[in-house]
Order: sequence, then C-alpha cells, then structure tokens
Amino acid sequence: MKRLVTIFLLIALAMPTLANPKDWFDGQADKIGHSLAGATVAGLSWKHKATVEGALFNTLLVGYAKEEFDQRFGGKWDGWDLLATVIGGALFLAL
Repeated sequence: MKRLVTIFLLIALAMPTLANPKDWFDGQADKIGHSLAGATVAGLSWKHKATVEGALFNTLLVGYAKEEFDQRFGGKWDGWDLLATVIGGALFLAL
C-alpha cells in the first residue's frame, strides 16, 4: 500500500509539468524545493510527536502561509506549489 501511495504522489507531483516541457524545466527546481520543505516540516512535526494527520496538517499550514506570503509581496498564488509542499510531507511520512 505504501508503494501505491508513493507512486500516486510522485505522479501527482509531476502532473502540472506535463502541459509544457519548457515550463517543466523552468519550474521543476521550485517544485522540488517546495517538496523538500514539506518533507522537512513533516519530519520535524513527526520528531516532536505529532500524529501523521498532525504532521500533514502542519505541512499544509506552512505551504499555505508561504503562498500567502508570495501573494502579498509581489508574487502570485500557486496552488501547485502548495500541492508540492504537501506531497513532499506525505512522501516523507509514507517512506
């Protein structure tokens, strides 16, 4: 079951990049950064005795806060970045 969840999450992480190959190369580093940040938040949450649901919620909360920060300070809201953050946290917890 863990393998199936991991494969699904990896496919979901790649979905926004399939539309245009140029966008894939330009945006991939950003998505990887968001995934690593999500894994870090989930790992720290898990280390401090959070449940799996709590660790995922913390990952979602931090990703949401980052997107709000981007929107308020000249950037734009990117739901795919939020998804990449949560997927990174979920992958950490699944493995």
